Amino acid sequence: MTEFKGRGFQIEIVHRLEQGFHQVKLDIPASGKKPAVKGELIWREELAKTQPLALLSPVAKGGFIYNHKAQMPIEGSLKICDREVTFDSRRDVANLDEVKIHPGVASQLSYRWFNFGGFDKQGRLVGLDLAHSPQKGDAYWAENCVWVAEKLWLCPAVRFENDLSDLMKPWRAIDEEGRIDITFHPEGGKLVNLGPIGKYHQKCGRFRGTVVDGSGESHEIRDYYGCAECAEILTSK
Repeated sequence: MTEFKGRGFQIEIVHRLEQGFHQVKLDIPASGKKPAVKGELIWREELAKTQPLALLSPVAKGGFIYNHKAQMPIEGSLKICDREVTFDSRRDVANLDEVKIHPGVASQLSYRWFNFGGFDKQGRLVGLDLAHSPQKGDAYWAENCVWVAEKLWLCPAVRFENDLSDLMKPWRAIDEEGRIDITFHPEGGKLVNLGPIGKYHQKCGRFRGTVVDGSGESHEIRDYYGCAECAEILTSK
């Protein structure tokens, strides 16, 4: 368990992959213009029901990136100020995106990234993870994959289209094999200014389009919620 405590606040993070779940407890009081946040959330990562993506990618000069990603049903509740949101594992999906980066790699790579999940009309969990870095060959970004129920399939390399002057406009990811055509419609997000290194953008919003899995089945994506990232690195060492 990882625990953070301060003046009046407490955060607990528990990872129990061997038992099939991850848990977060929050109790943060209001401070100035910042609202109070309180809740308990449980992500269900049952390996018998869904296959995670576990990947070690070589990048830069002797560096590496480790990824553990999974689409997971989520349950619990989260209260922000006076508004409480309840999560139902039969309806709602969360993504675990654990990344460990070799020192120096983060300051050398620009990239684009999509990740989303949801339930289709048959009640199957469907999710997608896509990434591309213009500074490296596609083999370095082999994390592209699609989840359908308990199965994970690898996807081909993709190219991203977005307007860097206005990242609230739609983004698009497509591949050369005709298996992936996804458009992301941002609804909000954040910008982290990295000074002379560059900028990091993270957006949340809805995804629409189609993706064909490894069995040849086509999946229509209708307003699945998820996250997109864009890192623009201006210098490399």
